[in-house]
Amino acid sequence: MHWSTEPIRGVRLPPWVPFLGVYMQVVDNESFASQIATERVLLDFYADWCGPCTRIAASLEAIDQNLIPVIKINVDENRGLSEDFSIQSLPTLVVLRWGEEVDRIVGAFPERVIRSKIESALN
Repeated sequence: MHWSTEPIRGVRLPPWVPFLGVYMQVVDNESFASQIATERVLLDFYADWCGPCTRIAASLEAIDQNLIPVIKINVDENRGLSEDFSIQSLPTLVVLRWGEEVDRIVGAFPERVIRSKIESALN
């Protein structure tokens, strides 16, 4: 099992401890399945070359710190997960509750719009 965490605010935690404020980078499908089975999470399907993905990164960091854990999934490194979720455009945000998709946001939107859609999906 290979995980890579990107520290936020200088904090580095074990990757199996998801909580608000820490972006997690998925590296393999097996770990991913156990991660989402018991959590409400927002999946951020992105690519390093994607301009709109970069533009919403700060909004997603704020959402991660205040609303819901965000799991960042690089589509170039995780093609299997991208196919499993039928990702066709970037950025794509998928709201999961107990491993089930409850909403999907495709495209770059202002933080207030993303936050509103997530809140309605989780209520």
